[in-house]
Amino acid sequence: MTGPGLRGRIAGWLSHDTHPAVQFVKYVATGGLATVVHFTSQLLAVAYLFPIRPEDKGTFSVPYMKANALAFILAMSVVYPLNRMFVFRPGRHSRTTEFLLFCGFAVLGSTAGTVLGSYLVQSHHVPNHWAMFSTVFTSAMVNYAGRKFLVFKG
Repeated sequence: MTGPGLRGRIAGWLSHDTHPAVQFVKYVATGGLATVVHFTSQLLAVAYLFPIRPEDKGTFSVPYMKANALAFILAMSVVYPLNRMFVFRPGRHSRTTEFLLFCGFAVLGSTAGTVLGSYLVQSHHVPNHWAMFSTVFTSAMVNYAGRKFLVFKG
């Protein structure tokens, strides 16, 4: 930690040299912000850039996929620098490799969480809201572990 007082405590919490529990809280906070950016930009993209037409209902929606891809890119563009600055120590890889791995773990975590949630609903008749919780939890854990131990220096 840095110097005494409130300013020193805040600087200590925002530094890379924090207790793992504090690091995880910062990770969850930045992830929450990324989720808000993703949902908001996806809603706006569907409303204004890639509107879903009535004839798209019940089909594989290309506009939805485009909006989701754009939202993913925007969310990663927000959360990656925040993770570099406040959560994890950068420098294990080049910045480009680091960013690509960072995004790769986001895709891997989301896929693992979605597969687990779907499995719980279909095979164990778990209610959707609990399956959704397991999806988010699994995604967050895969992302955190991958980013902490393979993408960044910890």
